[in-house]
Amino acid sequence: QSVAIIGVGTVGLLALQIAKTAGIKVHAVDQRKKSLDLATELGADSVINTEDSDPVQAIRDVTGGIGADIVIEAAGAPGTPELSIKMARTGGTVVIVAIFDSKPPFDFNSASLAKSADSST
Repeated sequence: QSVAIIGVGTVGLLALQIAKTAGIKVHAVDQRKKSLDLATELGADSVINTEDSDPVQAIRDVTGGIGADIVIEAAGAPGTPELSIKMARTGGTVVIVAIFDSKPPFDFNSASLAKSADSST
């Protein structure tokens, strides 16, 4: 199994440690180098800096093109819910644990319909 964790602050780093304890391959995603360095120290199998690369493509690259089995959204940024859906493999699980300052501009129903359409081809 693999998990992508978007936002490796306090909550994301805790999720990383739990996943590693369970023997899951962890991919840490953030824009802060210091957070990614700490994720590496705590055992992340890969770190993805969103400032340097397309995080969706980077997750596809490290998962053999299929996406993460589980995506944990711990960042709480406006675009991260959609990013989470795009990083997950078809049939994967997205867990949103972040607290948002405002309502994310994303229609979760459209993500469900898009994944359903993808899996029918």
